[in-house]
Amino acid sequence: MKTNKPQQCWTCRRNMAGKPAMRKIYESWGFTVDGDRASCDQCEAMRINTVLTHETGCPNAKRQCTGCGEIIPRGQKYCADCM
Repeated sequence: MKTNKPQQCWTCRRNMAGKPAMRKIYESWGFTVDGDRASCDQCEAMRINTVLTHETGCPNAKRQCTGCGEIIPRGQKYCADCM
């Protein structure tokens, strides 16, 4: 018999059933996810008001393209398609 045990939110430990996409989101922003912990191998990642952030100057830091919203390295304003 399969039990549907709800996942827990990594920031507040509240149940978040059906949110496996959070792992992909954190990884796309340059974080390493291990179980219920997200970290960065280049900086001391921290949570500010429940938002996971990199330190200033971290080479793994990412941002969204101003034009289309694609994830790009920090320091660029537009992706190659929008330039």
